[in-house]
Amino acid sequence: CRRVFLSTFIPRPIGWRIKNPNSNEIVTGKSERQNMVYATAQQIGAVMGLVPLPESLAQLDEIVCKGLSPDSLAVTVARIYPNEVDQQALLKQFGFEATSFNRDQKLSTRDSELTERLARVVALSLQVWDCDESARLFLTQSHPLLNGSTPVEIARTEIGVRRIEQLLLDIFNGMPV
Repeated sequence: CRRVFLSTFIPRPIGWRIKNPNSNEIVTGKSERQNMVYATAQQIGAVMGLVPLPESLAQLDEIVCKGLSPDSLAVTVARIYPNEVDQQALLKQFGFEATSFNRDQKLSTRDSELTERLARVVALSLQVWDCDESARLFLTQSHPLLNGSTPVEIARTEIGVRRIEQLLLDIFNGMPV
């Protein structure tokens, strides 16, 4: 699998190494405190297929508030489920509005926020698993720490996304999960 340089609220231990996605340079550091790394607006935008990529979280927030393109939803869902039947089931499960499927209109604010939330979860999964297929398996298989639900199922709410972030953080740091 190719390396995807995405990150989200992951504390790095003392003596950390991060590969810079722009220059492919390895950046190292030592600190008594843990460094917090987060998904950048560019990384979330890349998962959603935004062109041009937003340069800041404020810009991403503005794009989401104005309404994303239905293509952003399609690209994000395709990162989770490669086959169309599963994609349609996910769209139905999340209750995306009928306008979500109309290419001539932008997504509603609610649907845009759901799309961004899914993109954040995909971005973090790619960071932790280093591989599209492994990230996809994590997102679509039930997990005991999520009460037997899949990460995709609980990503409907911001609290659900926080639970997924914590689980991935624990996996990343080698905690038993």
